[in-house]
Amino acid sequence: KNCQKCILVSEARKQLQDDVVDIMSRLSTVVAESSHPNTTPKYGMSSLEENISNAETEIRSLAESLRDQVTQLEQTLIEKLHSVRSQLLHKTSDGHNVTKSR
Repeated sequence: KNCQKCILVSEARKQLQDDVVDIMSRLSTVVAESSHPNTTPKYGMSSLEENISNAETEIRSLAESLRDQVTQLEQTLIEKLHSVRSQLLHKTSDGHNVTKSR
C-alpha cells in the first residue's frame, strides 16, 4: 500500500534543511540591519523573538512529524516481519508433516 500522508525521510530532511537555511537567512538579515549605526532595524526585538519562536515551532513540528512517520514505518515493518515469520513457520511445519508421513 502507498501511504498518502507519508513522505520519504530524505524529502523531510531536505525540507528541514531548507527551513533552517530560510531561518538563518532571516536572522542574518536582522543582524546585518541592526549592525549599521545609522539605520533603524527593519525588525524590532519583538519581531526577532517572534521569528525565532515561530522557527522553533516549525522545527519542533517537523521533527514530531518525522518521529511519527518513523514510528509508523517501524510498526509496519515489524508487522510484516512477523507475518513472514508466521508464513515460513507454517510452511516449514507443513513440510515436516509431509516428510514424516512418507
